Amino acid sequence: MAWAQPDMDIRARARAAMSQLNQLSKYLGIAASAGYQYGSAFTVKAPDDAPEIGGQDLTEDKVEDWLEISEIAIRTLREADAQGAMGVGSIQVDKAATVIAGRMSLFGHVS
Repeated sequence: MAWAQPDMDIRARARAAMSQLNQLSKYLGIAASAGYQYGSAFTVKAPDDAPEIGGQDLTEDKVEDWLEISEIAIRTLREADAQGAMGVGSIQVDKAATVIAGRMSLFGHVS
C-alpha cells in the first residue's frame, strides 16, 4: 500500500487508493456472492473463475483485511478531496464508501 504513505503526491495517492478500493469492492462482492458471513464458523471459497482470487478461501481474516484497507483508502480519498485534489471525485468517494458500508451490512459486520 505505497499509496497510504503521506510523502507521495496527493493526486497520485488518490488515484492509487481509488484503484485499490475498486478492486477490493469487487473482491467483497465476490465474497458476498459466495455466501460469506461475518462470524460464521465456516469458510467459503471464491468461485474458480473469480478474477485474481478464484478458488481461494474467503476467511474472516482475509475479508477483515480487505475491509481495513478499504477504510484506509476511503480516508485517503477524503483527505485528497479536502485538499481539492479530487475535482468532482468527491461523489465517487461517497459512492465507494456507501458500497463498502453496504457490503459490511450484508456480511452482518457492523462496527
